[in-house]
Amino acid sequence: MVPTILVPGTWGVSQAWWRCGSPFWKAAIKAGVSLQNGLYAYNWTTEVDGILGKNRDWETAGDALRWYSLAKGHTTVNVIAHSHGGQVALHGAAEGLRIDTLITVATPVRRDMELIAKKARQHITLWVHLQSDTSDYMQWLGELMDGRIGIYREMPLADRNILEPGVGHSGLLEPALWSKRGWWKWLTDTGREKR
Repeated sequence: MVPTILVPGTWGVSQAWWRCGSPFWKAAIKAGVSLQNGLYAYNWTTEVDGILGKNRDWETAGDALRWYSLAKGHTTVNVIAHSHGGQVALHGAAEGLRIDTLITVATPVRRDMELIAKKARQHITLWVHLQSDTSDYMQWLGELMDGRIGIYREMPLADRNILEPGVGHSGLLEPALWSKRGWWKWLTDTGREKR
């Protein structure tokens, strides 16, 4: 089974969703998802980045994600990445991290990430992007300073863009919502067979 790595977003260190033993973690295990993080969870600075093309934290964190995966002995992983954690996952894939299923959750759609996403895409088998509507102002704020004006919700290179209206930025990480919508299936062996 392909292991799944959970990647927090900006200032996500204080959020518990990605930590071992959290309700999200427990629901994923119950659904048959193989979680890699365990005691030594993958983490990054989660500092604000993306200001006028300066994406050093995302780049460094993406490279660290690739090395974290290799150090654990995995040539291919699944990734669930919240908010700017999606930028981290894309940087990792652009540097050669092989991702079977990437699920970006409320990841800001940024113009300055277009070339990285294009390079990353060749290393991602299935990319699902979960988004809310205008009730998620954090996704929009995360798009500021990317060199364009406007609100963008859909990832142009994702295989699937799924709109879940009215839940907000962190609401997309509610385990009950994942179970109700069947989103876990993309991370399990049986779900993989039904793609």
